[in-house]
Amino acid sequence: MVFGLAVAVLAVVGCSNQASSPTAKATIRASAAVSPAPTGLTAQQKAQVQAVLTASMAHYSGLLDAGKQALGSTQYADASAGLAAFSDPNSAASRFGAWRTSSRAEQDISSDSAFNQAVANYTAENQPDAITNWQADMVAVQSDLSAWVQIAVKWQIREATSDQLAGAEQKVRSDLQAAQGDLGATLAAS
Repeated sequence: MVFGLAVAVLAVVGCSNQASSPTAKATIRASAAVSPAPTGLTAQQKAQVQAVLTASMAHYSGLLDAGKQALGSTQYADASAGLAAFSDPNSAASRFGAWRTSSRAEQDISSDSAFNQAVANYTAENQPDAITNWQADMVAVQSDLSAWVQIAVKWQIREATSDQLAGAEQKVRSDLQAAQGDLGATLAAS
């Protein structure tokens, strides 16, 4: 940038002693003017970014919590027993199946909408990298939540261990923590 600016000044002024004339000095000042630094967000915009992204994270955390509650602690002897349990509307298998259908957790991509709402507050010049990192974290949340659902189904029919189920939950929680950190960085840079 500095090299380009020096070349531009030399091109406008030339290498002669004319640079000391008032016209040349004005030209140098105009050439040396740098575009203003990107401005941050207003307090209202920051609040909107924080509210939208925080609500999205809470939504996914809520999906996981509701899924865990629907799953309960009942494991079936095998896949046949789990399938048979679906005929009982009060069974853990039925509750978890109903949660999967109603929540659509495996297809939920609502964080995209939250990201787009938040990014609308920025320009290309003032959008912090951290908000893009937040989006990547939330893609991981959704992916890992879908994986948790699949492992939960396998856990119910004893094809996955309790440790695998807990590990899948921890991945989602870690992704959410990373997103929270990126939200903080986003707001600090705004």
